[in-house]
Amino acid sequence: MSTMTNNINKITRTYRVEESILKRISGLNCTERRSCISWLSRQGEAVQIEAVRLQHDLLRIFKNNQRFLPIIMRYDVAYRAEIDHAHLILTAVKMMHAESQLKRRSELNTNLDEIQDYRVARIRAKRKDKASPKRTKFKKLHYQLVKQLRENKGLTWREIQGYLESHNQVKYGYSWICTMYLKIKQELTLAGVTDIEIP
Repeated sequence: MSTMTNNINKITRTYRVEESILKRISGLNCTERRSCISWLSRQGEAVQIEAVRLQHDLLRIFKNNQRFLPIIMRYDVAYRAEIDHAHLILTAVKMMHAESQLKRRSELNTNLDEIQDYRVARIRAKRKDKASPKRTKFKKLHYQLVKQLRENKGLTWREIQGYLESHNQVKYGYSWICTMYLKIKQELTLAGVTDIEIP
């Protein structure tokens, strides 16, 4: 039986949260943690996915540091949920800080182009995808493949067109593939997502 099941209330079947771990790792109290999660919930999906990516980076560093601690000082794996959640909160704090820095720079009228690009990306990330079915299909099913073929394999746009027709049974014009790929890549970059597998 998993050690995490020990944290489940046998009567209510609800999870017993070890708040001391959340507070120790995040450095925030309950109200502050809720505020961070509330902020993250209001962001667009691209920003939320970027938060998960950053959370994984922080967790990797955390787990690596744990290896060098005496066993008695390491966190019990039974509290993995609290550890993961605390690092998501830390990620939200970092992103909120970055946004605050941009706002401060905006008030000082510096790097306005960069700030405007950031805000446009945030708006695009929040709005629902109203793209055509063709664009939506390409973004969900073929964007990542095209990225690998173009950047890792060095294929031309015509070669990518032929690859998709032969192996994926889809027909896109090579110029359309180029235009759509660059457009989606720019949107993801402006939203702070530089390497992502789109579901």
